[in-house]
Amino acid sequence: MGAAVACLPKAGGRLGKDVIMRIGGLGPWELMIIVGLVLLVFGPKRLPDLGKNLAEGIKNFKRGMKSVQEVESVVKKELKDI
Repeated sequence: MGAAVACLPKAGGRLGKDVIMRIGGLGPWELMIIVGLVLLVFGPKRLPDLGKNLAEGIKNFKRGMKSVQEVESVVKKELKDI
């Protein structure tokens, strides 16, 4: 419950500094450590390829989910006709 409360705006309607500084539950130091580790593991030359491959994977996943939903709707429609 504490995490949900931390995401609520303060009485003045503005978000607190602690909420703005945390992205996905990670603070700025944690994010810098993760970025540093990624740079060490993959190197600066491979990062663009890594980003490109990640984006392709997300696109393919979305495309696959869309086709699964289309097949599901066709099957439901055919089952209603029976």
